[in-house]
Amino acid sequence: MYLKERLKKDKPSIMIKQETKINERKLKEIMEDFKSEYQVMAQDANGIGGGLAILRNLIEVLFEDWVSIPRILIGKF
Repeated sequence: MYLKERLKKDKPSIMIKQETKINERKLKEIMEDFKSEYQVMAQDANGIGGGLAILRNLIEVLFEDWVSIPRILIGKF
């Protein structure tokens, strides 16, 4: 899977994904291998389109708060 490969290779502090085309539950299942390293904040896709996600490295990025409104994720780092 592309997402897992990128996380293993690049080890980003923050990754923002749009058009995930999956729901938050499925994204968290995909991220199980990285549970101790990354936190996932996401919005479900609507049908076959959409979906937003922010993945943050738990150690490198202090995340104070986040807000989810339709088609928008806002985070305070």
